[in-house]
Amino acid sequence: MRKENSKKSEEKYDKFFLYSNIKQELSRIKENVIGKNVQEIKEKVSQNKPNTIVDIAIRLEDKKLREGVTSENTYTRNVQTIRTCESYGFTTIPIKNVTKAQIERFLDAERVKSNSTLDKEYRILKNVYEYAEYKKLIKENFFVGYDRLRPPKSFKQDRDIVALTNREECTLKRYISKHPSQYNNIILLCLYTGMRIGEVLALTIDDISFDKGHGSIYVTKSLTRDKDGKIIMGKTTKTKNGRRKLELIPKSRKVIENVIKENKVNKQNKMLFLREDGKFYTDCQVNGAFKRMCRNAGIKVISKKKQVRGKTITSKISDVNVHMLRHTFATRCIEAGVAITVLQKVLGHSNIQTTINIYGDIYDYYRQKEIKKYDKYMKELDHRYKLTI
Repeated sequence: MRKENSKKSEEKYDKFFLYSNIKQELSRIKENVIGKNVQEIKEKVSQNKPNTIVDIAIRLEDKKLREGVTSENTYTRNVQTIRTCESYGFTTIPIKNVTKAQIERFLDAERVKSNSTLDKEYRILKNVYEYAEYKKLIKENFFVGYDRLRPPKSFKQDRDIVALTNREECTLKRYISKHPSQYNNIILLCLYTGMRIGEVLALTIDDISFDKGHGSIYVTKSLTRDKDGKIIMGKTTKTKNGRRKLELIPKSRKVIENVIKENKVNKQNKMLFLREDGKFYTDCQVNGAFKRMCRNAGIKVISKKKQVRGKTITSKISDVNVHMLRHTFATRCIEAGVAITVLQKVLGHSNIQTTINIYGDIYDYYRQKEIKKYDKYMKELDHRYKLTI
């Protein structure tokens, strides 16, 4: 009897020991093969993927979004750019099998697009290959070295910076003064400050100070879009240098005072500009309103043909966009002699090269115009003293 009990006890112990070992082994397998937490599981699953250019590029964008390096709006645009490259077969095969010739053909074929799009695509590919080289997924990085792949140049000519002329600006302001609209103050503030439309629409009463001089605006954030395309309040500006303090002039101060006077400041969130239904204005809505204003005022009106039910219909539209207000402000500053270093700070450009690239030609024109004054003055002196050399 004792032997039977002892035998049963040993069997029970052996079963417990065996179960405990199996449980530990399963736990070890789970940790090694699956992961200890959700993030580790994602990382291990991604490691088992074929590591295509598209997969790596999206993982890098996910990482930048998670770490707050990019906004949701920038993330969405970058992912859209990556997805458009999927039609090229080499972007969806393991990166180790991609050849340099395939990327060269891709970059050459994309030259029908604008330089800004080409720069973005090149930058994404270069980042992917830097990552792949770091992770030892490739034998050669085609984007480094003497024979490296270089950024392509577009067949398209870069669009000229278009601003309203002095006459057109006066015509617009005259039209606004005679035609009340919920968009008037938004458009005038863009025109008098050079702020981006998203920055203007994100202003709250707390961003305004009337302490010194005519007052100032603290630009700290901008409206943006989330991953689903919904308009949201961003946590920062478009660029790091976008955070800035702008001095108000009498014209821009008057616009702010009009907004406050008309009781259009939302009491709950202190927004200066908000629709009657409590939602944010979108840049598309303001852009549409601006186009209608300019068409009605006769500013940059062109004829446009479109097909409707098999018939060609010609309509009159204004070839403008709301970003022209920023260019108009910058052009007036240049005409007034504002230094390019100061203009860079006012516009919130990340570096002065951006300002030079955009407005350098306008500066050159006015610099040459000023030099002509010197030439005229010297000729007058020569004539006065009858100098012939």
